[in-house]
Amino acid sequence: MKKHILSVLFLLILTLGCSLSVFAEEEPTKYIVDEMGVLSDDEIDELNAYADYLSAETGIDILLVFTYEEDLDAYVEETSLGSLDDQILMIENEDYWSIFSRGTAWDILDEEKENRIREAYDNEEYYNDAVAAYLYEAASVFGENIDGALQVNEAAASTIILDKAIRVVDMADLLNDTEEEVLLSQLDEISERQQVDIAVVTVNSLDGKSPMEYADDFYDYNGYGFGANNDGILLLVSMEDRDWWISTTGYGIEALTDAGINYISEKFLPMLSDGDYADAFSTYAKLCDEFITQAKNAEPFDIGNMPQEPFDIVFNLSIALLIGLAVAFVITAMMKSQLKSVRFQSEAANYVKKDSMKVTQSKDLFLYRNVDRREKPKESSSSGGSSTHTSSSGTTHGGGGGKF
Repeated sequence: MKKHILSVLFLLILTLGCSLSVFAEEEPTKYIVDEMGVLSDDEIDELNAYADYLSAETGIDILLVFTYEEDLDAYVEETSLGSLDDQILMIENEDYWSIFSRGTAWDILDEEKENRIREAYDNEEYYNDAVAAYLYEAASVFGENIDGALQVNEAAASTIILDKAIRVVDMADLLNDTEEEVLLSQLDEISERQQVDIAVVTVNSLDGKSPMEYADDFYDYNGYGFGANNDGILLLVSMEDRDWWISTTGYGIEALTDAGINYISEKFLPMLSDGDYADAFSTYAKLCDEFITQAKNAEPFDIGNMPQEPFDIVFNLSIALLIGLAVAFVITAMMKSQLKSVRFQSEAANYVKKDSMKVTQSKDLFLYRNVDRREKPKESSSSGGSSTHTSSSGTTHGGGGGKF
């Protein structure tokens, strides 16, 4: 009996141990530790997800700690973070911060590369942005050196990959903080109301890709889109060669036809060329909203069915009146100048010299004819709609672009 009880207890202990082991394995890896409370819970979750993605890409754990501990060396020795033997750890307290590395990271990291990482962190104003910049720059440093081949893709890595993509990603720093906040609020409101993502992305370089490839990949790999078809529209602006591209996906393809993209671009490109980036992006957002509404309520805007420009009747009538008065004044002035040598006569006969005109012959002359002409119908040069292509992820996109 005792042997039976002991056997049961042994099985229970073994089962409990296995269960605890499973639960321990399921605990997510910690990359970001904030003991100072400089980040919100949501920001920590986002940055942990970002660090997990970049660490997997490079094969090196990229870690960061905010702590009140004064002895950072001792803290590092006592703290276990990440899951790999190869690590880089930036740790900061109230007075200073330092970078520690081990394994492959130690072999790669020299003074020049460490300064790159430090500068990326220091150049940002807010903690959330600074940590994201540190993570990305560290991943870039290691991505350039591991096996001499691995490269971290900026389009896939520059936005934290979560349930909700960021609709304003200003990597080229074309907007100030206030302009970016206003634009983000505008895009969020339109996107949520229409259930179609509207995004703006600016970059300094396309990393060797075409504008179409970069825009499509950025959309596909950063979690944009509503519903099963990932409905959305993304405007990419690259300052490298002053390229722009609008990438459409799902319902965005239907709402913005090729002709629609041309129409919208004609409205914001002059502002983009003049450097009025905030106005250009706001105009793009408003027109996307208008085109989506049209597509949902009627036929999408397309060839022969574009938005009508508002007619200002007061302004146009005033211009027409001024032009008419000016023309009349010029004509009467010319006629008056030609009559300076003629004196006023009381009767019309006084203007004719007596016996100077004699009619010797008369006949009928054909002077006018009425011709009714009708225009021959012309075949349309385009059938309208949206041309599509397939991106590297296998997703169908529409779109169009050019230079500004």
